[in-house]
Amino acid sequence: MKLAFSFFKWLVVALVVGQGDAARILSVCTLSAKSHHYIIQPVLRELVNRGHELTFITSIPTNMKAPNYREIAVKTDFEDKMKEMMTFEFIKKMSGIQIFNMIMFWPMGWMVSEDTLKHAEVQKLLNSESEKFDLIILETHFGQESLLGFGHRFNAPVVSVGTFSTFVFIDEFVGNPFGLAHVPSFDTNYNSRMSFIQRLHYAARAVSSLVWGYTFYLPKQDGIMKVSLVIVNSQASVDYARALVPNVIQVGGLHIANTTKPLPQDLKKFLDESKHGVIYFSFGTVVPSNQLPVEIRDGFVKAFGKLKQNVLWKIDATSVPGLTANVKLSKWLPQQDVLAHPNIKAFITHGGLLSQEEAVYNALPLIGVPFFGDQYMNVERAKQSGFAIHLYQDNITEQSVTWALKEVLENPSYKEAAKRHSAIFRDNPIRPLDKAAYWIEYVLRHKGAPHLRSEGRNLPYYQYLLLDVFAFVAAVLLAIIAIFYTIFKLLCSLCCGSKKDKQQQKSKQEKKKKQ
Repeated sequence: MKLAFSFFKWLVVALVVGQGDAARILSVCTLSAKSHHYIIQPVLRELVNRGHELTFITSIPTNMKAPNYREIAVKTDFEDKMKEMMTFEFIKKMSGIQIFNMIMFWPMGWMVSEDTLKHAEVQKLLNSESEKFDLIILETHFGQESLLGFGHRFNAPVVSVGTFSTFVFIDEFVGNPFGLAHVPSFDTNYNSRMSFIQRLHYAARAVSSLVWGYTFYLPKQDGIMKVSLVIVNSQASVDYARALVPNVIQVGGLHIANTTKPLPQDLKKFLDESKHGVIYFSFGTVVPSNQLPVEIRDGFVKAFGKLKQNVLWKIDATSVPGLTANVKLSKWLPQQDVLAHPNIKAFITHGGLLSQEEAVYNALPLIGVPFFGDQYMNVERAKQSGFAIHLYQDNITEQSVTWALKEVLENPSYKEAAKRHSAIFRDNPIRPLDKAAYWIEYVLRHKGAPHLRSEGRNLPYYQYLLLDVFAFVAAVLLAIIAIFYTIFKLLCSLCCGSKKDKQQQKSKQEKKKKQ
């Protein structure tokens, strides 16, 4: 029965593909970071289900099988270098560098882009005279602007998918207001109420990124940033309010499934039988939690030993010294399904955006321990919103972890704030995944939708910031002041001259009288 249904489903898809509304789409995502694919792949899967013919050039193969889907697997040198590089020591070193920003990501992007474009299958696709595409979907805002060449090669509009919120480089290219005074950068631990020093620091970073980008980075990429649509993984409950131009679409949470899957039996038993609840602990897929320094690891272990709650710890290890019986270890866990379980009481996280969105969706308070990138801003945003505690790496002790756990578990304000933001997160007129698919098809229907693009992106800074207008107004005001000053001076001169003449005449008359 299941096989028959599957055959019928793909028969319908095949028929739809044959209709005029179906488009030929090329997508390229060769950055070997799983979290990025967690955002891009659901969008592509939805487009395939809607009958579009998709070719996907990827570094992480999917398990998708459909008559209207073709996959080109690309292995880049970056994958091996990433595995060698991402030790805990390296991450610790990065987290101590407060200037960590996109400039550090760009060389990585060059490497990925070059490996992608040199790949034999990709070269075959680019040089083919028969290949035609109606739309290109890329992740261009993470050091891969040169991939925009696919749009030029196939003369097709480009949709860029951003796996986190917008930032100064995206704002620059699409014409968004920068919001430097109230929207902090994704790679700082600032919040929306920045001090003067923080705003000065942020402005200096933004300017340096733009100057360095235009003078060195973009010429090396040799890309032209003209995209029809930018899809960003953000949403009001997990991001700061900001002004967006029409072709920037927020779809935060599109990777979250509407329904949960059954848990493995041993995991279900552990969660179901935890009468005091469970603390879920995961530092994601990039931070090597099995390499935690002994003092940090022991801080967690000793604090867990004091809990009446159980702890579910995702870690790439089969044992941890000193662990108590209330802690269960696992190398992999179905995180979305785990967080949806009613016995989960809190989430200890590195502050990755996808994890944070899943926690907000399930109304869970957080203890955030950020390491690099956007994790600082995500945790700070959650802290400002009232549903998270921020722990710093250099202050992970038995006492600090115990205090943080006690606070989020016993202070009801954290759970209440989590519930408020969960209600906001879930209150959407359209599912985020449907929203992404709708706007992609909108670009297809309206031939690249050039009417959505802001003219602000084409203006030089002196026009965009109205510096020429302010200069003109200042010049006019100065001219008016100068004219009034000259008239006043002339009147004073005439008045003083008249008085002087009268005094001289009076003096002469007095002299005559004396004679």
